[in-house]
Amino acid sequence: MVTNYKKIIADTEGILNKLQLHVEAEETKWQQQLAEKEAELATVIRERDELRNNSSSNSGNGVDTQLRELQSKLQSVESERNSLKSQLSSSKDTLASIDQLKEERSRLSADLAAEQAKALDQSDKLAKLKSLLQETENAMSQQKANNELLREEIEKLKENLPVVPASPVPSVHNGATNGPSVEPVSAEVC
Repeated sequence: MVTNYKKIIADTEGILNKLQLHVEAEETKWQQQLAEKEAELATVIRERDELRNNSSSNSGNGVDTQLRELQSKLQSVESERNSLKSQLSSSKDTLASIDQLKEERSRLSADLAAEQAKALDQSDKLAKLKSLLQETENAMSQQKANNELLREEIEKLKENLPVVPASPVPSVHNGATNGPSVEPVSAEVC
């Protein structure tokens, strides 16, 4: 399962790197186009200003037509320039998103490494507990075997002991050993 996560993270990283390279290439292309359009815009503005100056000194239809064409071209170039600026801004947002995704990938990689360490630690603890359990089970088996051997030996000893009949206890009382004597005392005293 961990290898699956590692593969997913590696694949994601590859995709993000390709995407970043593509976005950077597009950004460079758009910056070049923007620079070209700004140069073209400057040229159109200069030509327009020249035509205005010429048209104020030379009133004519040809100059007015050229002025309108240049103004139309100027609007077109400004529109393209604004579009390129918008695309450039969008590419910068995309690059920011890629950076965030890379940070997230790094965080996930760190989390995965931490979880792997925990899993390894838990695995070690489980192995120790299994070993301890096995040792305990072995000791219990050995103790049961020892108990059975002892039980068998006790049975053999019981079988080999001679049977001693119970001897009756004499009912004779010895005053010296069992208290005062109960013999009658004579009344004759000399």
